[in-house]
Amino acid sequence: MKERNMLTTTFGNNWGGRRGQALIDYMVQQAQQTDVFALTEVNHLPGADPKVPVYMTNPSDKKTGHDQIMLNQFEVLRSELLWSHAGHFAGENSETYKCATGKQYPCTQYGNAMFSRIGLNVIETGSVFILGNFNQRAENGSSPRVMQYKVIFKDGQWYLIAHFHGVWYKDPDTGSTKSDGPVRITQSANVLTALEKIAVKYAISKVIFGGDFNLDIDTVALRMLEQGSAAGLMGYRNLIRERNITDTRTALYRDYTTPGTSLYADYVFVSESVRVEDIQLVGQHASDHAHIQ
Repeated sequence: MKERNMLTTTFGNNWGGRRGQALIDYMVQQAQQTDVFALTEVNHLPGADPKVPVYMTNPSDKKTGHDQIMLNQFEVLRSELLWSHAGHFAGENSETYKCATGKQYPCTQYGNAMFSRIGLNVIETGSVFILGNFNQRAENGSSPRVMQYKVIFKDGQWYLIAHFHGVWYKDPDTGSTKSDGPVRITQSANVLTALEKIAVKYAISKVIFGGDFNLDIDTVALRMLEQGSAAGLMGYRNLIRERNITDTRTALYRDYTTPGTSLYADYVFVSESVRVEDIQLVGQHASDHAHIQ
């Protein structure tokens, strides 16, 4: 997403790095026109060689035809973007990944990553848990979730750019993975509280946040994000609704999903003072989610 005469941001779910070299090539190319990347489904394998992708075969992922998760995706992308962007990782959990071959990879982290163009005046980089804590699952079995953010000062303007990967779980009654529920209502409330706290700290009016929310467009949890904080200090425009975008998935997703499945997942929201010049869906070959630029 491009804010008029200012920042270009790209939000995307990287699908665990399953696309391998196609993802790497896309990221290098996309870096030429992106100031800030906000990426979900990123693995981090401390100590791994950043020049050699480490793949793990996931035996439960055969239906997609893309079962090679890149365990050192963060290290690889940070190395590839070393001369243009600075990378930061925010982990949600850490565990031993067990490959179908029997090989094990201990202390592998899963979470989010942000890359900001070198030279940007980044005032603060941080993360806030919006559900649970590191390695702590919710009562319904869903994993913890973290919101990652950057505060940037550019051309006399303060920006807050944030993203998160919305909780995933299946409703036991409907089978939906994107419907409303207490956990998702709590998540939205916590996101709004976290955004407001950071915005108030720096007196920021330009807020941009997005990610793979795992929410349908007609859910209460999504409407909460549009309405903004309970205090009413800041409402948000849902650019997916505003631009009548009805599908944020790629052909890679349609190849394995059930016909009729909702194609909503990824969103970008902006505060009223953000003037959007353009928004595009990119990275069609890099993931089963389109990236939003």
